[in-house]
Amino acid sequence: MPRILSLALLTLLTIACSGDEQAAPAAATPAAAAEGPPWTTFQDQGALFIKAGRSSGLVMDAAVTVLGAPVAGTSNRRIIGFGNVAEVWDDMVRIEPTHLEASAIGQGMVARQPEKSDLAVVAGLPKP
Repeated sequence: MPRILSLALLTLLTIACSGDEQAAPAAATPAAAAEGPPWTTFQDQGALFIKAGRSSGLVMDAAVTVLGAPVAGTSNRRIIGFGNVAEVWDDMVRIEPTHLEASAIGQGMVARQPEKSDLAVVAGLPKP
């Protein structure tokens, strides 16, 4: 298993096991509500970037959840992937996807730190 994938899964499992709540069944694909200011995410020459970096507290190998554009008529966003920070600059990072729904990549993507409920979605997403 590649090191980045191992770190991402370890991070998500650690988050999921740190509380008393149980994760939702793997078949569930919840829409994530827009909580707080998520980081703008974009694709350039096939790589995924987040417009946030050291100044936002992101560090190498930090896990991130990638959300698609808002669902029509709502502020909810669907989880389209997961990744780890591969390169860090002051105001931008490049992420290496561990699971990603390539057909959903486009305008309006954002990223945020993983939440416990995200773990249930990993199994349903393709690996890049």
